[in-house]
Amino acid sequence: MKFEIVTDNGSVETAIPEKNLITLFNETSTFDWMPQKDGSFTVKLDHSFYKLYNVQVNGTKVSFQHKSNLYQFTVKDEMAILMEKMGFNDSSDSTEGKIAAPMPGKIISVTVAIGDKVEIGQAVIILEAMKMENELKTTFAGTVKSIAVIAGQSVEKGELLLEIE
Repeated sequence: MKFEIVTDNGSVETAIPEKNLITLFNETSTFDWMPQKDGSFTVKLDHSFYKLYNVQVNGTKVSFQHKSNLYQFTVKDEMAILMEKMGFNDSSDSTEGKIAAPMPGKIISVTVAIGDKVEIGQAVIILEAMKMENELKTTFAGTVKSIAVIAGQSVEKGELLLEIE
């Protein structure tokens, strides 16, 4: 599976061709990660070990500390990379608390109701576009405040679908 890691300094293409292998900068290495009791993670890359603290994952945004340095980046999966190349925005780019249509399409289903509690990464809407069903997932936790669409409704790119507070 291919990924793109985006930082303030640019982006790096990476891939996970199979379990416990990662390709960075055109070099494939073995890797593993182990959660620790204190909440940190130990990452093994080839024969080197790295201790990561304050690991935070919020949707596609990742941050952690290694030694005294803070690292922050965005991870784009194959679908996000393809959508960007096609000129569509990923739903994770929507403003905090609002989920907008990343592309024109038809609402297949709304999987939550007003008042429901949602977690990060939870699918809330199924949108059909280009003959594919796409799960739109939250990038934040909260309570569903409003739902602006119903199943069967056509939507345009950028149209507000749902609000979470």
